[in-house]
Amino acid sequence: MALSPLVPHRAHYGDRAPIIEALIDLAFDPEPRVSLEDLRAWGGTPSQVITQWEGRFQQEPGDAASMSTTQRTYGFIFRPSSTHALQVRRDGFTFSLLHPYTHWADLRDRTREAWDRFRPLVGDRPIRRVTHRCINRILLPPSPHLPDWFHVHPTSPPALGTPGDLLLRLALTHPERPDLTAHVTLGTLPQEADVAPFLFDIDVHASAPPADDDGAWDTLDDLHQFRNDVFFGCLTPATLEGFTS
Repeated sequence: MALSPLVPHRAHYGDRAPIIEALIDLAFDPEPRVSLEDLRAWGGTPSQVITQWEGRFQQEPGDAASMSTTQRTYGFIFRPSSTHALQVRRDGFTFSLLHPYTHWADLRDRTREAWDRFRPLVGDRPIRRVTHRCINRILLPPSPHLPDWFHVHPTSPPALGTPGDLLLRLALTHPERPDLTAHVTLGTLPQEADVAPFLFDIDVHASAPPADDDGAWDTLDDLHQFRNDVFFGCLTPATLEGFTS
């Protein structure tokens, strides 16, 4: 049964939405039979190689400490167009829609189409984690009074003046579905001439793995509903009105 909204306000802002990237990530246990060359061959020429760094610190009694690092290729990012990207790994798959964002059905359906093409490569490995993330860039007037724009924000003693840079992170659990969690990040971005840019990042995931691929898409619809609740619940009417003007 689909989730009901926690926050009643809903609007579709079209190309005025502040979303700079919206993605769906499906994680699974690594398939040992899939090589990096298999991943590269599946997507063609990658636009970026995903690397992973590992560090090792060692110290024996009486000896000086030593540290070594190793780098290994972890996966690849493919950019079939300027508006979307595919990330493939031996233990995961990510589809991203970039600015300008269209709508949820477009992201969901295009992800599933790409996943259906990728699925034969990793066989029947079950999906163990489903994530939906939405990265927003919100432009406010210079030196904004945060309570006018965000329902969630840090505070500081008035005697210490107005805060400058900020970074706030919190986790929200859905009150009716404790298996759904949203990690919210609010922070300042580099100042521009006549606006104050803010990062508003919403990352929602389900703790329980889906029963099968179809269950993953049902879970994603619930995650999208929760993501919308967080978006409209954390922003004030003044902020929302700015996306329509």
